[in-house]
Amino acid sequence: MIEPKYIWKYDSYQDIWNPKKVSSYNISPLLKKLLSQRNITTPEAMKRFLEPSIENLHDPFLLQDMKQAIQRIEVARVQQEKIMIYGDYDVDGITSTVILYSYLNSNGWDVDYYIPNRLEEGYGLNKEALTWIYQQGTNLVITVDTGITAIEEVAYGNQLGLDIIITDHHECQETLPSAYAVINPKRKDSLYPFSSLAGVGVTFKLLQALAIKAGNKEEVEQFLDIVALGTIADVVPLVDENRIIAKIGLEQMKKKPHLGIEALLKISGYDGKSPITSGIVGFRLAPRLNAAGRLGDAKKGVELFLASTQEEAITIAERLDIANQERQSMEQKILKEALEIIEDNKRIQEDKVLVVASEKWHHGVLGIVASRLMEQFYRPVILLCIEEEYAKGSARSVEGFNLFDSLCHTQGFLEKFGGHEMAAGLTISADKIEPFRQAINAYAEKVMKKDTLIPKLSIVEDISHEHITLDFIEELESLEPYGEGNPQPIFSYVGKIAVHRAVGKEGKHLKLQLNNGFNQNVDGIGFGLGPYHDQMTTDETLQIAGIIERNEWNGEIKPQFIICDMKSDFKSIIREKYEYSLYHLFADHPFEPAIKNDEDTCTPLENIVLTEKTLVMVHTWQAFQDALQWCYKHSSYEVKLYYRTLDSDFKISNSIHILVNGWVDTSILKQYHQVIVWDLYWIKGQQKSLQNNTISIISLDLYQHKKQLSVMLPQRKDFENLYRYLQRLDILQQQKISSHKLYHEIQDQFQMSLFTALHCLDIFQELDLLQYQYNRKTFSFAFGSQEKTSLQRSTRYQKLQRWKQLYQ
Repeated sequence: MIEPKYIWKYDSYQDIWNPKKVSSYNISPLLKKLLSQRNITTPEAMKRFLEPSIENLHDPFLLQDMKQAIQRIEVARVQQEKIMIYGDYDVDGITSTVILYSYLNSNGWDVDYYIPNRLEEGYGLNKEALTWIYQQGTNLVITVDTGITAIEEVAYGNQLGLDIIITDHHECQETLPSAYAVINPKRKDSLYPFSSLAGVGVTFKLLQALAIKAGNKEEVEQFLDIVALGTIADVVPLVDENRIIAKIGLEQMKKKPHLGIEALLKISGYDGKSPITSGIVGFRLAPRLNAAGRLGDAKKGVELFLASTQEEAITIAERLDIANQERQSMEQKILKEALEIIEDNKRIQEDKVLVVASEKWHHGVLGIVASRLMEQFYRPVILLCIEEEYAKGSARSVEGFNLFDSLCHTQGFLEKFGGHEMAAGLTISADKIEPFRQAINAYAEKVMKKDTLIPKLSIVEDISHEHITLDFIEELESLEPYGEGNPQPIFSYVGKIAVHRAVGKEGKHLKLQLNNGFNQNVDGIGFGLGPYHDQMTTDETLQIAGIIERNEWNGEIKPQFIICDMKSDFKSIIREKYEYSLYHLFADHPFEPAIKNDEDTCTPLENIVLTEKTLVMVHTWQAFQDALQWCYKHSSYEVKLYYRTLDSDFKISNSIHILVNGWVDTSILKQYHQVIVWDLYWIKGQQKSLQNNTISIISLDLYQHKKQLSVMLPQRKDFENLYRYLQRLDILQQQKISSHKLYHEIQDQFQMSLFTALHCLDIFQELDLLQYQYNRKTFSFAFGSQEKTSLQRSTRYQKLQRWKQLYQ
């Protein structure tokens, strides 16, 4: 079977729309659902979301300490005091520095900026920098995108005689720095209605407040394309104010961008025609702007936006592009070395949080490499660069594990740290790395849920062919820009494979066409999914999950799925698992049929009440389908499926367990509130395991057993067909194929079940005709003796024949 890489989770929503109120809006039921999932359930909220306006930005003076910050900045202009903007070296910090410097400089303030060297100074305020800033005659320091955890550094600045205003958006610790003003929407005492601004968003609120005070609030709107760049690059939720900033800012980038953004677009290969999306910002512009800071000198990024001519901006953008290429090369080298460390260290491999350190690495690119490793292993990752006594590093997390909380819990090992739920930076003494690794993994062991380290895919719903239109795609585009908090909708679609082929270099990608059964095909492309091609068969039913976009090819525009994940359809999955479980039941245990006892009696279904902690045992395929349908219909509890045996880590929780072709230890049976046996057992071993337990039997009819075995027990033609099939594979040198492909090809070509095929293979192997291996992923074989022999020589064959006679 084709198994998914993700846990598929279908988004839930509550439909509380008033049809009368939305009757004037021409939106489809599916778009209404998408809006509801985003908690947009009134016409007013819908208008704010679909038509973002600068007028809907919140009052900046609702932020704590904003009034006193504005007053102090105004005093600095009146008294011609020198202001130093203390920025950060990432895109958020660079754009924050640019907009504040540009506004103050053009409105009469004496202002300069300082961005710490990432390699020499690290993140945040430091005392040496504050000393230098003070020596330049500075009176007022304004931090942007940093400072919220700099308690000692701010106290030192106060001693020097500096007034410090902090603007930041990172998580606050218990104690705030003793600054002149602390502007952060995440303050515990904050009354601001939106807490998820990026650092540049908080800086923009400061500009808004200054402009309102000066009576020129429209002046700051010119910076929205730069604010949007920093906001999208910092991966904050694109909702509320961030959505307004991103939507209007992207439109501004398209119409009349700043010279710096225009230069970045040009050197990144933007064609100037297509819409500028959050993807273009996140994957083309941001990495180039980040590159300079990662390699040491982020001032080049600021200079790009302060360039006065197009030629100057292009020159700087080209340097940033070269720096980005250097960054990519360095990133690949560190990634390779980090993987080698993990592969050579079993202890790290078993950890829930990967902590990997080296003295060789450039810590400017550790955050990117940590992200790559997190995606590959789907575990939180902390990468550390050891420099003499200390190590500096970056951390990235998975959904459901709060990095900032974990660092707070282990802060006794750390020199300093900062960040938020999904990303953080830290400094640690080199001799504490190992105890820190142990401590954060012990913490993870306590707080992680069972499925925390399994990636999830949020799906809107199964979509039918009638929705996959260019009109629907246009309607979806009204939800852009996509990003954190406003993800691009993912839909699932079921169809039969009409075309499948590997495409691209070395067949890396997968091209699909799925047919809906009415001669209507849907195109799909799966990037990086090329290896699945070998597991597929034409006309096989497949379920895909992905986003729907326009695809233009040879002048024709058609809808196309960008496939994120795929799996065999549910019925195919459970059928294949059912046949495999039945095969093992017959192969692993003595063939003693369990014929019904005279004292057995049936319980009418209408007398059964499904309660929590119920076990349902099924044996025939028909009983399995009936029981599954009945449980889904009549139970409010989760229904879990088990094959052959209950998993070693299963828990008898408030759920319904369906056990297929298996039996259970008596001690476990007693933990269930009730046991339902849907149909007759196959063999006596199952029957004996249930003795002395109160059970409800639904059916004592042998018909389904006889019907199923008459089809599934091997006939002579099955042996002939399977052997010829293997001969063809051998000629084609395909002695190893996916087990899924075997399952579908024998089914499609010979109407042969997996149960039948595996018994045939066992008999061939017993007779030395071949050797084979079969598991959930692959099937392989090698022919043995070519001498003629009789099936009657096989013990397995003789047992199957006796079984056939018993059920005739």
